[in-house]
Amino acid sequence: MAVCYKKLFHLLIDRDMTTLQLVEKAGFSANIITRLKRDEYVSLESIEKTCSVLGCKVDDILEFVPDRPEYGTFVLLDCNLLIYKAFFEKYFGI
Repeated sequence: MAVCYKKLFHLLIDRDMTTLQLVEKAGFSANIITRLKRDEYVSLESIEKTCSVLGCKVDDILEFVPDRPEYGTFVLLDCNLLIYKAFFEKYFGI
C-alpha cells in the first residue's frame, strides 16, 4: 500500500493555512512538505506533529492507496482519478 497526502493539502486550503505556516508551527523542515507533495515516506513523528498543529486525526490528512496502478479496466493516475485503461493505452501508448 502507498500513502496519499492529498487530504492534507485540501485541509490546509480549508483552514486557509500555507505550507510555510505548517512548517513553522510543526517545527519540521520544508523538505517534509516536498516529500508530502510527492506522496513519499515521512516519519510518524512528522505526521503526529502535523495532526497536532491542525487538531485532526491521521485519517484526515492521509489515505492508503494500492501500490498497483491497475484496477481491471481502469488505471490509477493519482489517488483521486481513475481513467479507463483502453483510452489510456490508445492515446498514451502505455
